[in-house]
Amino acid sequence: MAAEAVLVTRPEGQEGTLCAALEARGFRPYHLPLLALESLPELPAAERAKVLALDEYQHVIVVSGNAAHFGMDTNTVRQALAHLYGDSVV
Repeated sequence: MAAEAVLVTRPEGQEGTLCAALEARGFRPYHLPLLALESLPELPAAERAKVLALDEYQHVIVVSGNAAHFGMDTNTVRQALAHLYGDSVV
């Protein structure tokens, strides 16, 4: 019997572990990345300082590993929130 095909839509470079696990369990993974991840431009110094002052927040919600990576690596959390909810959020 032929292995069942599984479409893996993880971003480029993030499919390896999942595809390997699927293969190890007898599936035939096909990688078709549906998202391309990229950093937003660096924030101005004053905005960056707000993002880095995490101790001033009661809660910080990160929705994925990619959000954590890009948010902490390039300080895009504040910019994304402002874009979605307006500048008064932070």
